[in-house]
Amino acid sequence: TTDAWNHRANLSLLLGRFDSALADYNECLKLNSRQAEAYMGRAQAEYFLGRWAEARRDAHRASQLNPMRRDAGTLVCFIYLAEGNAEAAAQAVQQSIRGDPFSDIPILCILGHVAARMAGQDNQPAQFLDTAIRQGSRKWPYPVVRYLRGKTSEAAVLRQAKDTDQLTEAHTYIGLSLMMSGRTNDARDHFEWIRKEGSPAHEE
Repeated sequence: TTDAWNHRANLSLLLGRFDSALADYNECLKLNSRQAEAYMGRAQAEYFLGRWAEARRDAHRASQLNPMRRDAGTLVCFIYLAEGNAEAAAQAVQQSIRGDPFSDIPILCILGHVAARMAGQDNQPAQFLDTAIRQGSRKWPYPVVRYLRGKTSEAAVLRQAKDTDQLTEAHTYIGLSLMMSGRTNDARDHFEWIRKEGSPAHEE
């Protein structure tokens, strides 16, 4: 059944078995070509396998089938960043925020901030963080937003992360910020933590 194939694929994705996950998502979609969850899962597997054009296509398809998906825009941004197209990544974030009022705005704004800094844009990085602040939520990833605004320390952000997923996000964005500030050795420590301890199927 589609549920069985999708469950097996999700498990493989969680365990970092991306080739197996891809094969199982393919079988699931043969049975039901309109299952948004399977398209999104396949997009994540393709992303980790470096098949970025296919991943972007499947993420868009998942979003079309289920406009309430909050992760498609995030993944598309990561795909553009992986391809070295920071300007397109920032534009993708803007489109996601405008097009879906139910989007996970804070995490999208953090991604947009990173992308805009990488693209060398002047005012846009701060504007993304201002948008996140205006959402009013003080829940995760708000500590990351405060760090990127220079209002708190790396150690404080890491202390507020409650699980491995949040720690992976924290190390990712701290590392990227340090790297873009020229502190490559400090950034490397955070990326090394991700490699050794981070969530295996986390988008970052």
